[in-house]
Amino acid sequence: MSFLKHAIFLVLLIASSTFAMAQDANDMPLIIKGKVYKEGTDTALVNASVYYGGTMSGTSTGKDGSFELRAKAQQIPFIVSCVGYYSATVKYKPGTPLVVYLKPKVEELNTVTIKIGNKRKSGMSRNDEVQMFIDEFIGGSDFAANCTILNINDVQLFYDRKTETLTASSYEPIIVENRSLGYRISYFLDKFEKGPKQLAFSGNYIFRPYLEYTPDSVKENRERAYLGSRMQFIRNVWRRTLDKVGYRVFTNDYAQLSENNISTSDSTDQKYMLLIRGMHIVNSKLKFLINTLTVSENLVFIDKDGYYGPGLRWAGGMGLQRIGDLLPYEYVSADEQKQLAQPDPVDKK
Repeated sequence: MSFLKHAIFLVLLIASSTFAMAQDANDMPLIIKGKVYKEGTDTALVNASVYYGGTMSGTSTGKDGSFELRAKAQQIPFIVSCVGYYSATVKYKPGTPLVVYLKPKVEELNTVTIKIGNKRKSGMSRNDEVQMFIDEFIGGSDFAANCTILNINDVQLFYDRKTETLTASSYEPIIVENRSLGYRISYFLDKFEKGPKQLAFSGNYIFRPYLEYTPDSVKENRERAYLGSRMQFIRNVWRRTLDKVGYRVFTNDYAQLSENNISTSDSTDQKYMLLIRGMHIVNSKLKFLINTLTVSENLVFIDKDGYYGPGLRWAGGMGLQRIGDLLPYEYVSADEQKQLAQPDPVDKK
């Protein structure tokens, strides 16, 4: 199974808007400025969401389609999504004038089906289609069991009995309320296909807290969700602290890889995973199945918050993690909070 984290999309950059870099001696943040239009037109898209995927950080476009967004690391793309359009993944460069064009989703006529009892011509009832979609999209973990899709009626589903494939689409963002982890996720779905042997879905999402305060039970659930997650693994690859938290990484020949063999830095201190064709990940502190990581790129950009670029395919326990198990990149575990609270060591002379 593969989890496709980012939608592949056409983004056109042309010189009719501005990208402003507001950084001075006081280290003011970079500010991205741009406009969003309907593809092939000069129609501005109002209230389009502009955000960093998997975070709680974002904004929306104004009446003229313009937006301003506080920038993160240059290699972390931001996302532009809008109801009725495919999302755009935007990479930017300082000083580049920026305009984003979104491609409309072609409106599909609802397929006319013949009902036989509670079955449809496709061979599966709507209820069964919904349950299959929820199982694969939300997942089967304890956290997923406490999730609700608030607008499931906006999701169009079709099961092809010949290929045994379920496809899903939605013009509206899919709103998932995760009561175990205390978040509400808006997921802009671009593709979903569940066949007999594989699952592939892609889209982008942003988090919002839906609780005014965080109960202890929710904090405990977040800690549990973080342990053994892809986010935890990538963060500790970035820090080179895999051994400290119990991770071991092996080649297909079961040779253990050291932390120095897994990551590298460039001249600008950007960090990357050094990848071979396949790696196996285990955690001695957690009773998880062996996780397998396969790659399509030799180097994959990683960030301290747990973000990773395209090119990684997860299997095993990490591969089974779905929408119901996700935490925003802003999340900081209890151990990480303790580390941040510790004063910098003072050299003794």
